[in-house]
Amino acid sequence: PHKTPVAPAEARYEMVLLATAEEEGFLASRLELDRPGPSYTVDTLREARRLFPEDELFFITGADAYRDILTWKEGHRLHELATLVAVARPGYPLEGMPVPVVPLLVPEVGISSTEIRRRIREGESTRFWVPRPVEVYLEKHGLYR
Repeated sequence: PHKTPVAPAEARYEMVLLATAEEEGFLASRLELDRPGPSYTVDTLREARRLFPEDELFFITGADAYRDILTWKEGHRLHELATLVAVARPGYPLEGMPVPVVPLLVPEVGISSTEIRRRIREGESTRFWVPRPVEVYLEKHGLYR
């Protein structure tokens, strides 16, 4: 509800499958795709908690997104359903988050979905910006052009 998708949901799901295929411990989920109506993070986490009651759940997103988390549906409750992990982003300090988060410090390389889409739109390479299988998928399907 906070973003207007620029690629079909099925395409985004397929790219997640490709990006995580060789990463042990990751599970690409269709929870949000198979549920009717708007998809809210709180509803997705509640369903994941119901399906995986014994597992430790993590919700990982950029520090920039967490700055607005209290505008999300029941954003103040998300940390009750999963461990919230904030990925460091240039210009978005991890201190002073409005909800409890675990910081994930990564080298600040300035990679963002917005920048990846811009590079594709302008015909620039995305090599090393996305996993190679995702790069091939993007080229094959002409997404973000």
